Amino acid sequence: IEFVSPHICCYSPALSINLGNSMKIATILALSAFLLPLLTFAAGIHLENSRDLADGEYKVCFIGDSGDGSLNQYMVASGVADEGCHQVRHLGDIIYSAGVKSAHSIKTYTRFRWPYRRIFKSKHKPQMYMSVGNHDYKKNPKAWIDLAKKHKNVTMPSLYYSDFWNDICFFTLDTMDKGPVQNKWFEARKAESKKNCKFTVAYGHHPYISSGRSAAKGESKKWYEKHIVGQVDMFLAGHDHHVAYEGAVSGTHFFVSGAGGHGLRPVSGTRAGGYAVEDFGYI
Repeated sequence: IEFVSPHICCYSPALSINLGNSMKIATILALSAFLLPLLTFAAGIHLENSRDLADGEYKVCFIGDSGDGSLNQYMVASGVADEGCHQVRHLGDIIYSAGVKSAHSIKTYTRFRWPYRRIFKSKHKPQMYMSVGNHDYKKNPKAWIDLAKKHKNVTMPSLYYSDFWNDICFFTLDTMDKGPVQNKWFEARKAESKKNCKFTVAYGHHPYISSGRSAAKGESKKWYEKHIVGQVDMFLAGHDHHVAYEGAVSGTHFFVSGAGGHGLRPVSGTRAGGYAVEDFGYI
């Protein structure tokens, strides 16, 4: 796991994370880039990949809390482009400060398409898998579903969806909606994943634990403990504007990557074995 800041190239903390015998970096990150036709599953969407996984290095990059058109957003985007990511996963708050009304909004250009143009044109021409955050909900979060239909490098078939890459399974969640429809879909997809998935990665905007100010509380905390903790191998979130490995709970490893360009927030200490930095960057 690399924690990267374009300021100083690469953070290399003394961090070794045991992700279990079923996962090797060369396996989880050795994906391919071919999707079968979409399959509808309850209210969400499931994307399936049928190609054999290739050997060698394959990079999946996670960014979040980015879209203000600032030099910091461009700097992080440049770092991601130079990283050689095969995929990019966005952890929400795509456009500040109040989202967009439609896929045609000028802000989708000035705060998304243009800042990320270098990423989309980089070596592997990565697909960017989207999730939405609280700022995206201030107007029309479904605008990103419409934009994905028009942009060949953007994937968002639904506000929550899954994509399985042979034995590696990703769940994109809408943490603004913890209602029964998404919950039923997620539980069904997790049950299905047990047949073939050796490693599961879930992500959404809001963190369960955080070195910042936004750790889950109350009913939100209960939701994570019911649906996430001990049930997936990794969970990544944004919302707090730092980059961190927040530690493991019941076998689930928690990360925050919310330093994609829109300001920074202080960190106040990490769990034992964790790591956090208040700087722009990505995982």
